[in-house]
Amino acid sequence: MTSRNMILVLLAGFPILFTAQGASAYDWYECRSNKQTWDSNNVTFRPSSVSFPSGSAWRTSVEAMRTAWNTAPGTQFDFAYSYSSSSTYSTDDDTNSILITNTYNYNGALAVARLSFKWCLWPFWGGKLKEADVLFNPAYSWENSVNPTFPPNPWSPYNSTLVGIHELGHAFGLGHEDDEMATMNSIYPNSGSLGQDNDLVPHGDDVHGNRAGYGTSGTARDLYASTYLRSSAGNSRYITAPSTLYRSPTSFQFSMGNRGTLNETSVGVKFYLSTDRNITSSDYLVGSAGFSMDQGATVTRTVSITASSSIPAGTYFFGWIVDPENYIAEADEGNNSVALTSPTVLVNQTPPNACFTQSTSNGSPPLTVFFNAACSSDPDGSIVSYTWDMGDGTIRSGSSFSHTYWNSGFYTIQLTVRDNHNLTGTKFSWVEVHGGCEEWIVPTTGGGAASKEASTGNAALPCQPL
Repeated sequence: MTSRNMILVLLAGFPILFTAQGASAYDWYECRSNKQTWDSNNVTFRPSSVSFPSGSAWRTSVEAMRTAWNTAPGTQFDFAYSYSSSSTYSTDDDTNSILITNTYNYNGALAVARLSFKWCLWPFWGGKLKEADVLFNPAYSWENSVNPTFPPNPWSPYNSTLVGIHELGHAFGLGHEDDEMATMNSIYPNSGSLGQDNDLVPHGDDVHGNRAGYGTSGTARDLYASTYLRSSAGNSRYITAPSTLYRSPTSFQFSMGNRGTLNETSVGVKFYLSTDRNITSSDYLVGSAGFSMDQGATVTRTVSITASSSIPAGTYFFGWIVDPENYIAEADEGNNSVALTSPTVLVNQTPPNACFTQSTSNGSPPLTVFFNAACSSDPDGSIVSYTWDMGDGTIRSGSSFSHTYWNSGFYTIQLTVRDNHNLTGTKFSWVEVHGGCEEWIVPTTGGGAASKEASTGNAALPCQPL
C-alpha cells in the first residue's frame, strides 16, 4: 500500500483462484456505491515487446484481447496500446503494463491483474482506478489461438486470449461474476467461447457490465449460441450430448445469450442434426422454439426432439441456430450457430416401453399384489423378456404373476423389458405394507395357506417371518 493508493490483486483462472465476487449479474468494485472506473473512457496500456515480440503468436493474442473488448456491442470504453521495450513492471509508476514475468508470486494462478485505486475517502478522492498491471505466469503451458479449432477445455495448455480478456475485464473495473455464465467467471475456461467459430469474446453479462460502468453507445443487437453450461459457482463445462438417439423423444441441452443493448422479446431457435459440427440450415431439422432474452442474459435450456424415419441412422452432432431466419440485424452474425462437442449415434431401432399395472399399492401383511405387464410395447419389434425386481430381494420373470409381501415396509418395484434388438425399457412403482403386530409363518412347501400366531413382542415393531 502506498501513501495514496490501494493495491488490489485479482487472479484469473484455474488451477488457483482468489477474490470471488458477489451474487449479482456482473460485478464492480465500488467506492461509496459508485463504480470504481477510470476517469477516462480511453486508457493506454503498455504491453511488453519483449514478452510479445512483433509477428509472434503472443502478439496476435494480446491484440485480440483488447479488440474483443473494444468491439463489444454498444460499449464506449477503449483500450489503447503503446508497446514498451521493458521486460519489468513496477507498481504505482502510473504505467499500465502487460507482460509475462516470473518476478511475481502467483500462488498458482494463471495470470493476475494488479489494480491500484485512489483512496476511497470523502471528500478527497473517489476511489477511481489509477493503475492496472496484467501479468501472465510463465510456469504454465500456453497456446495463443484467437479462434481455436475446438472450444477451450479446462486443461493445459491454457488459452492466453481467453485469460487475457478476463484480466482486461478486471483492468477496467469488473470483478469476478460467479452466478452467471461470463468471461469474468473465476474459474478457467471462464464460460469458454461463442459460436461454432469458437470466438473468444466477452459474454453477454460481461458486455452488459462494461456498458453499466462506461455508458452505452447507440443501439446494437447480438445474439449468440454457446456449447457451455454453468456447472457450479464460477465454473463451466461442455454440454454433454446423449450417446444414443432412438426414434423416440430424447432431451438435449443448449445455451444461448444476448450481448446486445436491447431486451429481445422474440428470439427464434432451430435445432438440427448434422454430420459435422458446422451447423447450417441444410442439416436435418428436428425442432424449433422461441424465447425472450434480456440484455446480458445467458440461459441453458432443454429441448426434446424426435428423429423421424427420414433421417438415416448414423453419427450426428446436435446443434442449433439462434435467429435462424436473420430477422434481427446483429453486430455479429457469425456466432449464432454451434454444435455440441460430443457426437450422438442415431439408431433405427426404438427401445421398448415398459408398462405394468398392479392390483394395489398398500395394505397390511401378508399383502398379495397381482402384477400385469401386458401394456408394455415395442414400436419396431417384440418384447422377449420381463425382469422384475420386487424390492424385497426377490427377482421374478414373466409378464404377469402375483407376489406376496410378508413384512411391513416400503418396497420399490422395477420392471425391465428387453426387445428383440436387445434394447431395454424400465418402469418403477412401489408397494407400502403397513401395520400388523403378528408374525407370519411362511409356508416352505406346497401351496398351503400361511398360519399365524400372536406376537409376544412389541406391537410397534415390524412383523418378521418365522
